[in-house]
Amino acid sequence: MKNYFYQLKLTFVLLLFSMSIHTVKGQGASAGTADQKADFAFENMYDLSGKKIESSEKLDVVGTAMLNENWAKGIVKLKSGRQFRDVDLQFNVSKNELQFMKKGVAYTFVEPVVEFSFSYLENEQSHLVFFRSGYPDFRKQNANSLYEVITIGKNVHLLKYLSKNIKQTYEYSGPTKKEYALSEDWYVLDVKNNKLSLIKKDIVSLSKALPDYAASIHQLVKEKKYKLKEDEGITSLINDLNR
Repeated sequence: MKNYFYQLKLTFVLLLFSMSIHTVKGQGASAGTADQKADFAFENMYDLSGKKIESSEKLDVVGTAMLNENWAKGIVKLKSGRQFRDVDLQFNVSKNELQFMKKGVAYTFVEPVVEFSFSYLENEQSHLVFFRSGYPDFRKQNANSLYEVITIGKNVHLLKYLSKNIKQTYEYSGPTKKEYALSEDWYVLDVKNNKLSLIKKDIVSLSKALPDYAASIHQLVKEKKYKLKEDEGITSLINDLNR
């Protein structure tokens, strides 16, 4: 089942970026290979001082602030519509910030990132992720905040906002340790009303966040026995609402 959802997500991500590429071409993108365009764009995105990112990792903290510990090749789309592939990427979860590497130097993007995708390995398992910005303001998050997109459609977007904070752990007769702790908050976007809502993965929370679809939610959960606490269950439900 997990392999099926991985393939489904892969198809979903490729379709989204394919649509974005056609949009950029329709706006009169210049000729040349994708690598040439990416290299040209990167040269022009550096600030004049060429300031690089200093390491954000804290030596006394266990773990990493990054989503992917190693750099991964990915695709990026910026606010101007420019798109680049085969870029070495890392996502700093702690800062909600995408970083790229060129010639051994790490940089942040000067221009706001609209969306990006890459695949990385963790515990010998491959994880394909797709992130997007442009959602309504919610508490500390704004239009430039990057959310992991679980699935999207004409009616509802299902999203996750990732964060990493440093927490202290205590061991009996041992020293205090600091480590990065990952948190996941789930959201839905009601497309028609452009309303972003923080949810719990249960039928009551979903119905409250999506009142126009409350009856359908109850009917689908009853008929298809979806387990909303599981990622696959809630994803399947949202996909049904988008049909």
